[in-house]
Amino acid sequence: MAMDRGVACIAAGTTALEFHRCEGVDWAPYHFAFNIAPNLFEDARRWLAERVELLAENGNPVFEFATWNARALYFKDADGNIVEFIARRDLPAVEAQSFGPEHILCVSEIGIVVPDVCDAVDFLAREFRLPRYSGNDGTFAAVGDVHGLIIAVPPGRVWYPTKEMRAAATPHRIAIAGMHEGSAFIPGTEYRVESQIGD
Repeated sequence: MAMDRGVACIAAGTTALEFHRCEGVDWAPYHFAFNIAPNLFEDARRWLAERVELLAENGNPVFEFATWNARALYFKDADGNIVEFIARRDLPAVEAQSFGPEHILCVSEIGIVVPDVCDAVDFLAREFRLPRYSGNDGTFAAVGDVHGLIIAVPPGRVWYPTKEMRAAATPHRIAIAGMHEGSAFIPGTEYRVESQIGD
């Protein structure tokens, strides 16, 4: 992690996650996730448990997502954001004996808080050709693919898997590699999406 002039940058495999200090903007907890190789999940759980308190449901820190063919671990970072390590079985294994930060594959998910989830999904599909991956019932939707998802929720929705941390919007810039080049704000928000043709 590098930090300079109020900017913290985390290298995450083939991607980067930046945090900028914004004067006059109220802090709100956010959700973001990292893809990890499916064969390193159990070792990643041990590695995380030595460093942070894993969130759990009924005492179990492993969250299974059958429809996503994945399982995940959650914890709070130092600022109270909800962080996820997700092992998607549709991604290939890596050659490694044990898990370390170098085995984070990429930023897997970034949460956004939008006034209308369905409108945001339609906008991302129309302007950036991002396919719907899951959800879209007005309270949750994921667009993209297993290499990267934008998770859209309405204001006030509780960030899973907590019972109390409610979603609120703050400014974001999301840069993606896709099938389309363009830059636009999601209507009614301060979320700027930038896309370049890439892998």
